[in-house]
Amino acid sequence: MGRIYQVVVLVTGLDGQKITIDLCDNEKDMQRITVLELKQKIVGRIPGIPAGRTISDMKLIFGNKRLEADDTRLCEYGVIHKSSIHMVISLDGGPSL
Repeated sequence: MGRIYQVVVLVTGLDGQKITIDLCDNEKDMQRITVLELKQKIVGRIPGIPAGRTISDMKLIFGNKRLEADDTRLCEYGVIHKSSIHMVISLDGGPSL
């Protein structure tokens, strides 16, 4: 029987709660997962995302890097098994610049 490989990303939500997101079952699949795919998985799991907010309002931070381009693969940012990613939501308001 082959080794079971499961990539799990721990995401800290708006209320500080940590949610585990299962991304894939093997290293090969992990090499293909994009920032957008992670955001789509988060939306279904994180409670408390304000009404009317979209995936484009979601900002993900890994280490000292913001995961900006939705089409960038997570592995390009160095995301690995049990990585901890923080999420923030852009909200309306604040001063105009």
